[in-house]
Amino acid sequence: MDANTVTAICSVVIATGALAVSVIEGRAARRHNRHSIRPLLQLWYTRRDDQAGFRLINCGLGPAIITRTLLVLDGDDAGNWNRTDIAEIYGMCDPPLKVTASLILTTLLDGRAIPVGYDSILLGLNDYDPYGDPARFWAVLQNRVYLEIHYESLYGERFTASIGKRDPVPSAARADPQAASAGQEQSVSLHV
Repeated sequence: MDANTVTAICSVVIATGALAVSVIEGRAARRHNRHSIRPLLQLWYTRRDDQAGFRLINCGLGPAIITRTLLVLDGDDAGNWNRTDIAEIYGMCDPPLKVTASLILTTLLDGRAIPVGYDSILLGLNDYDPYGDPARFWAVLQNRVYLEIHYESLYGERFTASIGKRDPVPSAARADPQAASAGQEQSVSLHV
């Protein structure tokens, strides 16, 4: 083995190492770019001051593009989160809620982009009084409504956020919502 052969072998080893490093760096850069604009939608129950309802927050680093929504009422698929299907929630309250200026409603249509920092009530009441809730609005939201939002990032990665109980609450528990919700934590689930 002469000097030229050793030089050629060293050149091939160095070139192979450089190629491996550039492939690894390229993958890391693409992964970093995906994470740098990843949306993170969270759904929360909100009840403060004189407002109560569902709140949607995008606390991620990129916009979320809604691909599908699912609304489940008492365990039955009720459609999407749009004005027509949400109206069924009003009738679930006893007495039924009337559409007034105090009602807050934000629809989520497929293809809509939720920008970074978005924070809005999807369905709620502005003049909510927890002690004078004759329609049992809060109990209906917690025990009888389930909302699931499917969304994706700009890179096409798919995510799901949900809130509520997918399974219906027994009618006996609906009669006494205070007993049904006693000792239960308010929870939000996020599926990635």
